[in-house]
Amino acid sequence: MSDPNALSMAVMCLHRNELSDAERICALVLEEEPEHAGAWHLFGIIQSRGGKLEEAKTHFENATRCAPENATYHYSLGLAWQSLGEYGQAASSYRDALARDAILHAARNNLGNLLREQGLLEESLECFGELVRQLPNSSSGLYNLGNLLHDAGKVRSEEHTSELQSHL
Repeated sequence: MSDPNALSMAVMCLHRNELSDAERICALVLEEEPEHAGAWHLFGIIQSRGGKLEEAKTHFENATRCAPENATYHYSLGLAWQSLGEYGQAASSYRDALARDAILHAARNNLGNLLREQGLLEESLECFGELVRQLPNSSSGLYNLGNLLHDAGKVRSEEHTSELQSHL
């Protein structure tokens, strides 16, 4: 499959929900170019859409192996880990994504939510605080920050909640 438009065709199939055709195209590209990071990533997205989360994770791992500096591939791997309930791995992948692109807001937002769900409120505060500093009108960042501060008020004293708010 030396067609340079092959992945575009796979994306069109994905958008039409023709997952088996999209999978077939990605597999053909990877047969010829086993180190094609974009094909691995797209294959992971297709598998994820089809509910094949373990396969998706493996494809995202291959994408990050082929293109380790691509933040989006690390972010997608984080989503797969999170979907599989592997929260430590998910957090690590989101951090890897942010190390490569500090303004990948979706990764910062997901990491903040993941840390909040694990009860790591101060670390979550750092994530959401940075997100809101980078993107002051982020509705999801402000919403999640508000939820976090509410949670902190439930778990800790009002004095500590004020202390958390002052860090912003």
